[in-house]
Amino acid sequence: IKQPLLVVQGRKDQLVTTSSANYLMENVGSKVKELVWFDHSEHCVLLDQELESVIETTLGYLNRVLT
Repeated sequence: IKQPLLVVQGRKDQLVTTSSANYLMENVGSKVKELVWFDHSEHCVLLDQELESVIETTLGYLNRVLT
């Protein structure tokens, strides 16, 4: 992966380990990459209680990358 990358993960995720997100960040070839943790969310951060923060984070990332 060489394109800009945003990884969002819930700290309470029981399907994907936290080490997976760290591995991704350490091993992708993207020059622009961000990892954002959501402390109160599980696996489906888009369906969890921090949805508004996920949306704000995503839009902010896109704004920074695309401008």
